[in-house]
Amino acid sequence: MSDSQTGRTTSHRQERVQQAFDRAAEELDLRLERSSREGAKDEGEIRIVGTAVSVSFTKATRFDLMDSPPPVGAADDAAIEAVITTYASLSPEDLAEQWRDLAIDPFIAIADGWYKEFGQKDFRHWLRSDELAEATQEYPPFSPRHMQVTNFNIVYLSDARAVATFHLHEDFMNGKAAAGNSAASLAKLEGGHWRIVAIHKRVRREVAP
Repeated sequence: MSDSQTGRTTSHRQERVQQAFDRAAEELDLRLERSSREGAKDEGEIRIVGTAVSVSFTKATRFDLMDSPPPVGAADDAAIEAVITTYASLSPEDLAEQWRDLAIDPFIAIADGWYKEFGQKDFRHWLRSDELAEATQEYPPFSPRHMQVTNFNIVYLSDARAVATFHLHEDFMNGKAAAGNSAASLAKLEGGHWRIVAIHKRVRREVAP
């Protein structure tokens, strides 16, 4: 292929990629940049700016942040802790009924190697899953659950967005206990309610009761 043909092919590819990027991130008005790496095989190679990484997530689920929220304070700390503690402490059946009071619809569940939008049909599937049945058999929960949620650390990204890390410890009816760390991203919605936007699935590790 001649240099002129290669140039036209590269230019056409760049144009198609830019158009696709514009459709996905129309409100950001970002431009793709050429790679600055030495020795690149294709001088027209495109490098995507860092902000593009979040585009697919912003399009996955939508929610309205509270307009002109007041500065964050102790009341926000307490509200975030209450939302997370309730989410972590409810039985699977109660969580499947009440999750919309605690999270946006749908929210994002994150585990090792995957993330997924989670909504009502996913909760129905989870309640019938072998995974939940096996976990309940190995770790039969009390009713209400003996769950301790501690070591909260909340970082506010703005007056309406926050990230929280926390520690979970649960005792079970067969004398076992399990613990692990987790994290959640939250948003302050219209009405002033904090809701979970994304939450990390805890890795359960058995500990001494």
